[in-house]
Amino acid sequence: MSRTITLDAAISEIKQAVEGKQHPPFFFIVGAGISTPSVPTAKGIIEHCKGKAAQKKRLNTLPEHSPAIEVYSHWFQKAYSQPGQRREYLQQLIQGKPITHANLRLAHILSAKTISSLVVTPNFDDFLSRSLTLFGIKHILCDHP
Repeated sequence: MSRTITLDAAISEIKQAVEGKQHPPFFFIVGAGISTPSVPTAKGIIEHCKGKAAQKKRLNTLPEHSPAIEVYSHWFQKAYSQPGQRREYLQQLIQGKPITHANLRLAHILSAKTISSLVVTPNFDDFLSRSLTLFGIKHILCDHP
């Protein structure tokens, strides 16, 4: 059963959950939205890949109601058929891009060590790690392909 509460009520509940706790009781799950506008979201990458696939005459379609991850994977493979090409494309999207405000804000929240000290993300970028380093926060990065 889900319920919707106001922002003030959510803040109050979080404050109550962390009061008197020795260890942060929550963890963050963050996705691509935290890295925009520096890196496009999946929707932007899909559009780019569709255009790239069209240039290469690799246009075959997916079933109409395919899950988002299948659509992303399909067009990514059509545009960049080799793993090295995909790696280079992602590197070009990320390398040298500025850290986003959202990543800096999250690093600031993590620095307090009251709400959370753990972040789980499928993101390819290193913006959160760079943000934590910028704040002088020691952290461990676990990456798995």
